[in-house]
Amino acid sequence: TPDVIREFEGVSLLVEDEVQGSYAARNRGMKEARGDVLAFTDADCTPDREWIDAGVNTLRREDAGLVGGRVVFEFTGEKTAAERFDASVNMRNDKSVAKGVAKTANVFVRREVVEEIGPFPQHLLSGGDVHWTSAATDAGFELVYGKEAIVRHPSRQLRELLKKQYRVGKGQIQIWRLDNRSAVRMLLVGLLRFPM
Repeated sequence: TPDVIREFEGVSLLVEDEVQGSYAARNRGMKEARGDVLAFTDADCTPDREWIDAGVNTLRREDAGLVGGRVVFEFTGEKTAAERFDASVNMRNDKSVAKGVAKTANVFVRREVVEEIGPFPQHLLSGGDVHWTSAATDAGFELVYGKEAIVRHPSRQLRELLKKQYRVGKGQIQIWRLDNRSAVRMLLVGLLRFPM
């Protein structure tokens, strides 16, 4: 990636060496960015050509603070059960936006939101994007779904999916601690809500 970035004139390569993690990298990008709108995606996502236009246009048209864009999963020829599960539960901004949260695999945000909410909690293994976008909506910023702002993500096979779900679980416990909630209490509440 650094070699590819260096080929583009006017594009800056930023490196976050102090803290290794996606949230630290996003914080570094937010600190260096100068625009009125910031766009986030993941290293393993491929944005469509119209991605930026679609995200910014949705932000302006809806007069929103944040846009959670659409993540389209790409399958192998087999379309395994793991791939189907991954696509049905992970990075579903089309479903999570209604709950006031979005995944930064595909998020657009206005500068004033960043200035009010501050940085991502960069020590988290997972879920920092959900925590951060939730803080934004709790502060009164509107989050809308941008179905035309599309990034593509390869679906995960079983091994990668299990690693992802494990990381998500550990991140959830970190978030409960960050919010001063008892992990044991939250697990019991989750089990009681689980359909029998």
